Amino acid sequence: MSLIGKKMDSTFALRWKEIIHSEPPVCEILKKWPVLFMESQILAEFNRISGKNLRSQFYAALDTHSTRLFEIFRKKGGNQGRILDEILQQVNSKPSDVTFVRTAVLQGLPVLLGDDPEEFFRTCFDVDVDADFSEVDVGLLTILT
Repeated sequence: MSLIGKKMDSTFALRWKEIIHSEPPVCEILKKWPVLFMESQILAEFNRISGKNLRSQFYAALDTHSTRLFEIFRKKGGNQGRILDEILQQVNSKPSDVTFVRTAVLQGLPVLLGDDPEEFFRTCFDVDVDADFSEVDVGLLTILT
């Protein structure tokens, strides 16, 4: 992993220039730089680009907005409100557990935005070479080893 990190650091400028100017499809990027899609390299690439820690930035923003999002979840009615209420019930069992709060926000966002949570949260195996997510505009993908 250390060697991979060094190689990715040294090729960053060329890789970035190619991606920005050529705008290759994700499948081509995946073929050319498969390690770029590893969690450690996603975090490193974000740091290379922005100089910030992606995980801490993401969680800080999630924590900052969770209270307001819960207020919005509570105000929703109809079928959407029922689903969001079920999600909020999970948080009520452990309101001081930050993991429960974060999970509830992430589960509620696609419902709030009118997306199908079944389509938004996807899972595949790392050996699943035929997995096609080209039809997914936005979502969260969990890759299992």
